[in-house]
Amino acid sequence: MISHGPSLGYGVASVTKQGNTKSVAKVTNHEPIRLAVRKHISKQVSNRDKITLLSNVVSLTILQIANYLLPLVTIPYLVRILGADYFGLLAFAMAFITYFMVFVDYGFNLTATKSLSIHRMDIQKVEEIFSAVMTIKALLVTVGLFIMSIIIFSYDRLYENQEVYFFTYGMVIGQAMFPVWLFQGLEKMQYIAYLNVLAKGIFTIAIFLLVDNQADYYLVPILNSLGFVVAGILSLYIVRTCLGIRFRRQGIATIRKYLIDGWNVFISNLAISIYTTSVPFILGLTASNAVVGYFSAADKIMQAFKNMLAPVMQAFYPFVSKRVAISKEEGMKVIRSVAGYVAVFTAIAGLFVFFSAEWLVGLLLGEGFERSATLLRIMSLLPFFVGMSNVFGILTMLPFNHTVSFSRILMVGSAISIFLSLFLVPLYEDSGAAVVMIITEGAIALAMAIYLQTNNLKLIGKP
Repeated sequence: MISHGPSLGYGVASVTKQGNTKSVAKVTNHEPIRLAVRKHISKQVSNRDKITLLSNVVSLTILQIANYLLPLVTIPYLVRILGADYFGLLAFAMAFITYFMVFVDYGFNLTATKSLSIHRMDIQKVEEIFSAVMTIKALLVTVGLFIMSIIIFSYDRLYENQEVYFFTYGMVIGQAMFPVWLFQGLEKMQYIAYLNVLAKGIFTIAIFLLVDNQADYYLVPILNSLGFVVAGILSLYIVRTCLGIRFRRQGIATIRKYLIDGWNVFISNLAISIYTTSVPFILGLTASNAVVGYFSAADKIMQAFKNMLAPVMQAFYPFVSKRVAISKEEGMKVIRSVAGYVAVFTAIAGLFVFFSAEWLVGLLLGEGFERSATLLRIMSLLPFFVGMSNVFGILTMLPFNHTVSFSRILMVGSAISIFLSLFLVPLYEDSGAAVVMIITEGAIALAMAIYLQTNNLKLIGKP
């Protein structure tokens, strides 16, 4: 007697005994059908992931325009209206405030993004991460403001222009309110990109309308800060209404857990801030505001080229993290592919900067800033070095949990930067600062490449 049970996809044989006789059902093999279905589903999921990835790249590009290119648009106007001295003062204030932006970020742009990309289907976990991170950021904003106040009132050069620094601190508050890490982790960047551009675009236009002489220099940090704060408010509104994520009070144990989780990346970000921000900061302490203005103007132009690929990196980070969690081999394939494109693109960008430095300076900065063209040529290798270190570090070392080594490499880079700055910047001023940046970024990229090659994470050569 043959009895047929429900098929599990592999075929079922049913056996009963009738005396010494056995009746065996014919085995039906559904393996090809099962494989075809799995392949179809996998393809659909893969296509959906690619569409999401492309959407996030576009959205992050728009966000990048708001964060980097909109301020760049104001440079030609501000350097002409304010002159090198006041422009240098505002640039020095921005370098000073950057330390506090890193302090408040605390590495959550990477650690929280990774956690959210893994747990994004669990609304309770998402709300826990969101609430804990926002609580920590609020505390850090308060502590940062207190520390900054002590420094300003303790140093005469800072105290003379205290209003500039306090107005600029509004950017720290706005950035803390704006949970980019949440939208990255959930891969929902399209929700906030356009509103962010709108908010910051309005206040960028306000700079052209309201700042018309040197006496209005203090309006620049006020308007920039308002752009950040308004964007932060709009993003939190979207979190609550569009994503349905609520803020829920978290216990001390939960807060402590996320502080510990973010510690290594915080140290990494602090190290990055030290070697990127300390150079102009030390320059500001040892040289005139005009010299700081020449360097900062060139650095602003260079940042536009260095950060062209930032949207791609930000979109690929949660994408790669998910792939690595599923299959390390598949994750490495994606990373190797991205590395090739980044190398070619950044090399071309660097060559363009080198050969068109005078044209760029003439177009964006005008007369009196010829010195910045020389600095641009010195810094033309930065796009390549920064692009490759992002691939090696953020897209490879962090998803594969080599966080401690990542932090150590960046800390060594920071030590090199400070050591060289103390010698070269006082001697050669802005040219010395540019050379220090090249040496530091090159050393970090090389150290990361060597680490990956010797730790079975080869991006160069046969895997």
